[in-house]
Amino acid sequence: PIIRLPETQPFIIESTIMRIHLLPLVSALLLAACGQITDTLPTPAANQTATPVASEPATSTTAEQTARKPDFTPYNSPPTVVRPGRTASPIPAVATRSYDFFHQKRCYPGGKLCAEVRLTLPDTGIAWLNRFWRESFYNNQSTKEQTIKNDASLRRSYQNELNRLAAKVKTNDYGEALYQSTSDVRFLYQRDNLAFFESSFDIYEGGAHGWSRLNYWIMDLEKHKLLELQDILLPGRENESEVLQLLQNSFDVYLEDNKMEAMSETERKLDKSYLYNASILFTANGLLFHYNDTVLPGHGYAQGQVDLTIDWISLNQFIKPEYRWK
Repeated sequence: PIIRLPETQPFIIESTIMRIHLLPLVSALLLAACGQITDTLPTPAANQTATPVASEPATSTTAEQTARKPDFTPYNSPPTVVRPGRTASPIPAVATRSYDFFHQKRCYPGGKLCAEVRLTLPDTGIAWLNRFWRESFYNNQSTKEQTIKNDASLRRSYQNELNRLAAKVKTNDYGEALYQSTSDVRFLYQRDNLAFFESSFDIYEGGAHGWSRLNYWIMDLEKHKLLELQDILLPGRENESEVLQLLQNSFDVYLEDNKMEAMSETERKLDKSYLYNASILFTANGLLFHYNDTVLPGHGYAQGQVDLTIDWISLNQFIKPEYRWK
């Protein structure tokens, strides 16, 4: 049989055999053009989050269980992203896996009274960034009596927290309860040289409700540092004042949307401390300021956590060029 192609292609494939021979070549060319050659694709495991290791209820735990390693192999050679026009110092791509640094659950006989403690950290594939997260928890868990300086002492501090909750849950009047303390650090996304993370902390140890906190973190992968608002704003008090007014405008809109207009102008007024009492996150809609409950004026547990956003069109003129949303 003869297959006639459009006139713009002045040739004729005149045999079935020819078509068969050409198909592999055409397929290969199409795959190459679409960037889908299979040997360049990442393995499925590269983009999966490791499943946390299940903890078996037990009346006691061992040091070996506490020091258990993650059930995956950390990245040794993460992919890199090279910014346009640059060849040196490529920006590493942050890996998306996570692991339980510590996770234990202890139940009393009958299984109705339990205590559980967990710390989940990201495995970013970047040594200094992984170290930053562990050392952050060294500082967070240190007390006047004990300064935590290594992984082993950090695990011991979480073991002590488990012991405390287990002793406390035993006195629960209802005969059935789970007292729990969980801390999670989660990678959100990467935009060029900036990596964005979310950390959360939740604890329940009896009473009507628990207690929780959430914060955002921006890491500069070129400068190897945590970015805060003062790192992003252009220098000068006038810039700080302008951004504070933009934040006040966003807060006023929030109060109106939530039927809280009864607050007086004095009560609702934000001073510059509110610029820095928030954790910040870059979003498509603007720079987000996140406040945990009890931080903003007139807010307590009932009002919950609040997000205020300043749009990029209004904000870009007050922040350094390298941090403007484009």
